[in-house]
Parts: sequence; C-alpha cells; structure tokens
Amino acid sequence: MNNNGIILKSQFFVAICSSLLGAETFLLAGIAPSLLVLTVIFFATLFIYNASRLTIAFRETGIKENLVLILKAIFGISHCLSYQY
Repeated sequence: MNNNGIILKSQFFVAICSSLLGAETFLLAGIAPSLLVLTVIFFATLFIYNASRLTIAFRETGIKENLVLILKAIFGISHCLSYQY
C-alpha cells in the first residue's frame, strides 16, 4: 500500500514540520517544550492547509453530511485539548 499520496494530499508533512519548528523554537528559547502547544500547532496547521478542501466538500454534499463532519471535527479537537499535561 502506497501512503505517499495520503501524506502529500493531506498536508500532513507540513503540519509535522510546523510542529517541529515550534519545538525547535522552545529549545532555542531555553524553555521546556509543551506538548499541548505543539499539538495545537500541528492541528491548526493541518486545518488551515486543508480548509479549502472542506469548503469544496461542503458544496458537493448535503447539509446533513456537513453537520456530521463539523461535529466530528469539534469532538476531535476538544478531545485532543482535554488532556491534562
């Protein structure tokens, strides 16, 4: 199975790189890296780079499918941010 298409099309690689740059910034500043901040950087980058795909998907599907997608996204983000570090 070839996973290169998934990494390239989902901008997953860019999100990983932005998180690593955030970690490097923490290290250069002499501050311990915060996993919560790095997770937010990762998912924010992933969302921004894929926002155009979401708007295209919203036009092609009905309102019920869009609502389910939005609720899943909100649940996923809130689940990631609910961890106590």
